[in-house]
Amino acid sequence: MRCLQVACSASWLCLIGLSSWAADKPEPKELSYDLIDPKADARTVAVFRYLQSQYGKKMLTGCNGNTRFGGAEAFHAASGKWPAIWGQDMNSWYKHRNDPLWTSTWDKNIKGFKAAWSRGQIPQVNWHWQMVSSKTNGAYIRDAWGKDASGKGQFMTDQQWADMVTPGTALYDAMIEDVDYHVTNFLKKLVDPSGNPLPILFRPLHEIDGGWFWWTCKTDPAKTVRLFRIVQDRIINHHGMHNLIWVYSAGVILGSPHWPPYLPSEYPRRRAFYVGDAYCDITGIDLYQWDWQNTGIYKGYTNTNAANYPRTYRDAWNTMKAVSDNKMIALTECQGFPDPTKAFTEAVTYAPWLYSLSWYTNPANGVPADVLRQRVNNSYMINASDLPNFTPR
Repeated sequence: MRCLQVACSASWLCLIGLSSWAADKPEPKELSYDLIDPKADARTVAVFRYLQSQYGKKMLTGCNGNTRFGGAEAFHAASGKWPAIWGQDMNSWYKHRNDPLWTSTWDKNIKGFKAAWSRGQIPQVNWHWQMVSSKTNGAYIRDAWGKDASGKGQFMTDQQWADMVTPGTALYDAMIEDVDYHVTNFLKKLVDPSGNPLPILFRPLHEIDGGWFWWTCKTDPAKTVRLFRIVQDRIINHHGMHNLIWVYSAGVILGSPHWPPYLPSEYPRRRAFYVGDAYCDITGIDLYQWDWQNTGIYKGYTNTNAANYPRTYRDAWNTMKAVSDNKMIALTECQGFPDPTKAFTEAVTYAPWLYSLSWYTNPANGVPADVLRQRVNNSYMINASDLPNFTPR
């Protein structure tokens, strides 16, 4: 999640007219492919096959599980349903691993995932990974945004990036130790009552091309790609975790000055951060500052001419298709659910996302209960009660 204010140049707005972003057909092409992990366990494969069976037909509901933003409880109170996907963080938000608040937060989140699975929900794990290069004597000095306790931000240098992705360096070893710690003490604890690992939609290095998190290497996107692949290899091949569905998610805009967004001119930069079809199972994008209740148009403009160049859900969808046309596309984070009926019937402005994970689910965070209830109960939406039993018989 992020909050963003953006300034743009009027000259960029003159580069292209509205007619040149015509949408294609409303339905995505049928995609039948295997998980990238050939050793994926049977239950994880069953979840993935179900997602494929629904793609282009219906959209799974999802929400952030943090009650500060409403959470699944607010979702249920408003709609009478539980979301199909329950999302939560693998970060603890505290500096030191020995801080009691660290362990208590992790314990709470682990219990949350287990409870979600018991309700028939699919877990989604994202990771606001604290800045590895800032770790000193077991404490993180900087958070995922590269900010210290005073709020002052600082990202890694080019040399630190080179060290981070080069085996044998101290920073590489520190990064691997961090991955190992989180896998052992968090991911591997997400199990069912029989001790079997839960199928997980795993979304590391999220908003990967945005530039507001430390893992976006602005000077060399290949290093961010390399980091993603290193993390993946460590988790799958070293730790033997075969219960993850790997989700790649882009940011609402690019961190470099491509403006206005969602035009072919920014596609090369978007592709530069893409980890490759062999390294993800699903692609998606996090969309904030959208008029999700009404027009389906991006509101993140400050330029006075912006109203003449609206950007839509379909433009964001087409951007992800330009990144890879071979993967299912999800709305991996959003403020609130886009209109479900329009998502599958109106191809100019809307798009048929695989799932939509709403970060907010209560009126205090801008999601009216009546709107949430109407959209959750729409016939195009899939909730937890609609999901099959994923345990192979």
